Amino acid sequence: MFNAIRMDVYRLFKTKSTYIILVIMLAMSVMGTGLMSVMTEMTGAERQQVQTEQMSDNADYAGEDDQFNEDTEGAQSQLSVSVSEIDPDENDNSVLSFAMSDISGLQAGLFIIIFTVLFSMADINSGFIKSIGGQVKGRGVLIVSKMAAIAIFTAIVIIADFLTELIAVNIFFDDAVVGSASEIVRLLSSQFVLNFALAILMMAIAIIIKNNVVSMIIGVCMCTGIFELIFMGINYLMDKIGFSDFDINNILITGKIQNVTIGADAADIGYALLTAAIYIAVSVLAVYNVFKHRDI
Repeated sequence: MFNAIRMDVYRLFKTKSTYIILVIMLAMSVMGTGLMSVMTEMTGAERQQVQTEQMSDNADYAGEDDQFNEDTEGAQSQLSVSVSEIDPDENDNSVLSFAMSDISGLQAGLFIIIFTVLFSMADINSGFIKSIGGQVKGRGVLIVSKMAAIAIFTAIVIIADFLTELIAVNIFFDDAVVGSASEIVRLLSSQFVLNFALAILMMAIAIIIKNNVVSMIIGVCMCTGIFELIFMGINYLMDKIGFSDFDINNILITGKIQNVTIGADAADIGYALLTAAIYIAVSVLAVYNVFKHRDI
């Protein structure tokens, strides 16, 4: 088993697609942070312009009668309150908030899925698995070795995204903060388990249907919300049947990834991790039963 794991881990770090996927993902994270910085500056400039116009109006009407001045000041006060209410929270420039936006927003999961499909099927499509299939005691070893490599890649993605945001947020924002160390460990470790469960699900789908394109399309649809119309239809049907509180997102691994973000309590995280464990167990059992009886 250890030789099989070592072989797949070696293949992980020697595969060009590993680094291509990582570079593209990290570049998108930096671009997203830069875009958010530009939007924040634009919002600040618009607010400054409104305040300047208020001051100018106040100066123009300074010579009018007292009643007019009181009315103008009241209107300015109301406008100021209105602008303040719609402004975004400028103090939320923490590294953790940007990293969790990437991860809980399924951007990281999308790239993990792409890697998982390519990596899981590479030795099967090339026929290399035939060379090692007879050298192991059981085919389950080959599944475990793939899972180990996928786990390492998932951990790299989570950590690399956080470190990239650590640099990017400090470059683009002057008031950037890192965030609570305990919260960082709690959320990132939880997201690692959830994204690993998503990857194992996609590994099972890819191996069972033996089609890279279809598997990748399914994964992309899961992470980009294309299936949302189908899910809404299911929720609607369940509501008509009588299950008014039913929401399919509560049992989907992608829904759990989106729910575990800043502010999630221990109960939500615990339920999400339990869901992840079920997905991992069912996926491994399904792919093992198919892989064991299939001619490789």
